[in-house]
Amino acid sequence: MKARDKDNLREIKNSLPRFISIMIIVFLGVFVLIGLISTGKIMRNTIDDKIEKLNQEDIKISVPIGLEAKDRQIIEDQEDIKELEYGYDKDAFLAGDPTVIKVLNMPYEISKPEIIEGRDLSGPDEIILDARMKKAGSKIGDTISFKKDNDDDEDNDLKRLSFKVVGFANSLDFLQENNAAHSERGYGQISYFAYIDDGNFSGDPTLAKIKFLGTEGLKTSYKDYVDYMDKKKRALKIDLMSRPKERLAS
Repeated sequence: MKARDKDNLREIKNSLPRFISIMIIVFLGVFVLIGLISTGKIMRNTIDDKIEKLNQEDIKISVPIGLEAKDRQIIEDQEDIKELEYGYDKDAFLAGDPTVIKVLNMPYEISKPEIIEGRDLSGPDEIILDARMKKAGSKIGDTISFKKDNDDDEDNDLKRLSFKVVGFANSLDFLQENNAAHSERGYGQISYFAYIDDGNFSGDPTLAKIKFLGTEGLKTSYKDYVDYMDKKKRALKIDLMSRPKERLAS
């Protein structure tokens, strides 16, 4: 054995606790790095599996005052549309409570919620609530009532204000529990979401959800998907650019 190797062994024996500590730190660092690399991939795969299972849209267009016939025609004229579904949403206060809930129609095919307790809607007087509302005390069989609007816009009113709770759900549109969205209608922070039958909404649809042929087989984390969707978003933005002025002038 060379003299240098003997010196190294002597140093290790003389400071064995420190050597073991250093080795433990190195191994922990390696394990953390491996965990971070694998966890990121697992999380992306989990999200992509949910997106496929719930048929999440590629683009969602939201217009609180409603999509008029010309808006819908522009959307329908976009190239490579595989699926298109219109929907409704309404930001509403709970009766006697400042809590704001985003009330949506139950989707037919695109971006369906994942019902984790209870059942799907079977009547116009039923509602499925955000799963977080169960933690806040809501129960299946409860009656949820919303406050009547004080504005003069009857085109965007709910046709009924009280609903029976039949289930709780999660939604990919509302993933971040501690990062609540804000109402596009100026009602403040949206605390929860809920789904009701689309026959309870009046006026023009407020949402358009699109899936494109060009995204088939692509995961949302792929660069090809991101680049393709950037082009589609730019095309829609250009085609709809003049609509605000046209609607204001009409």
